Amino acid sequence: MSSIGSPSPFFFGGKKEAYAVDRSLRFNDNDTAYLSRTPSSAGNRKTWTLSWWVKLCKFTVQDWFSCSSSDASATHVTRFDNNGRLNFQTNNSGIKSTNAQHRDPSAWYHFLVKLDTTNSTADDRCIIYVNGSRQSLTTNNTISQDTEYYYNTTQLHTIGVYSANQSSYPVDCYMAEMHFLDGTAYDPSYFGETDSTTGQWIPKKYTGGNYGTNGFYLDFSDTSALGKDSSGNNNNWTPNNFSTSAGEGNDSVLDTPTTNYCTLNPLDKAAAITLKNGNLQVDNSTTGNYDGFRGTFGSKTGKYDWEIKFPSTG
Repeated sequence: MSSIGSPSPFFFGGKKEAYAVDRSLRFNDNDTAYLSRTPSSAGNRKTWTLSWWVKLCKFTVQDWFSCSSSDASATHVTRFDNNGRLNFQTNNSGIKSTNAQHRDPSAWYHFLVKLDTTNSTADDRCIIYVNGSRQSLTTNNTISQDTEYYYNTTQLHTIGVYSANQSSYPVDCYMAEMHFLDGTAYDPSYFGETDSTTGQWIPKKYTGGNYGTNGFYLDFSDTSALGKDSSGNNNNWTPNNFSTSAGEGNDSVLDTPTTNYCTLNPLDKAAAITLKNGNLQVDNSTTGNYDGFRGTFGSKTGKYDWEIKFPSTG
């Protein structure tokens, strides 16, 4: 069930990868976990690039990157809708929305939004890419030339939740390799490439620079500073409601776009079962019943191992 852009560990035995992602950050919607930052100075509000990798755990409305005005009367947000479509929109009106629906819990997806409202071609002022491919749009409202959005203002920015109240539409996912380029519009070839053996879209090391005033690179590799900016800009983010304590609640994990781990499948389970902690933990709301669930990877031949921990019995 491994999708393009979601390399399985089985594909990489004996092959040395040119670039490996070490860690990802797990966002639990039950914890309302998110990152926050308020820039001290404004950047380019017409031109930027947002690139990030995601492994989805649930398929609900989720806000990936959000910024609100000081009175929250206007918000611009990159989000998922309930159909799994990637949207770029204001708080009350859609601007761009993909036709494609993204509903594979085994996949690592690469999402990229390229904004350049100075572009003379209207259709190229905001382009959404998934796994390296430009997406067709079900909502495609025209962006006027030189439009300015709230991204890169000196207002609160959030990753993983709605910025206007810091509680609505929390994401439930694993996230890795987030780049934001302030003032530069780049396509996905700067951040990923097609593996010549598997045909999958995989990460590559970004070397393009041009982060600009408010640009940042979050690789989530520093467990003592989950929001550390590794771009050199020191545009660090504040982590909220994450944990790095040992055990099943640890949100700094080894599941990444280059080492994709099996999780429990939210699309293939009994209704009484609730999954949490990145689809690694099971809660059963019934007693006396045999309720089943499956993982996201199948197996044929070879040797496999897995571990199970029982936090409680009963």
